[in-house]
Amino acid sequence: MVARRRFSLDNTELEVIYKEFAASDSSAYYSAEIAFSPSDRIILDEINIERLDRKLSLLLPAIAYSRTLALRGGESWAGG
Repeated sequence: MVARRRFSLDNTELEVIYKEFAASDSSAYYSAEIAFSPSDRIILDEINIERLDRKLSLLLPAIAYSRTLALRGGESWAGG
């Protein structure tokens, strides 16, 4: 694990766990794991932390919204 950060989204705090991995060519790449719930996680990959943070800031709102739409009965993933 490289770092842990929290992203605030729709009055909910999401924990993001960053990890560093070695690619087959010995270069490094980074992953971010975001847990919306114990059974609902996503992992994003990028070549550096800065690009990964940028990707998260752009994609996380859309991912959260799509999960809200997919839940039955209109229940929000944020619990509200």
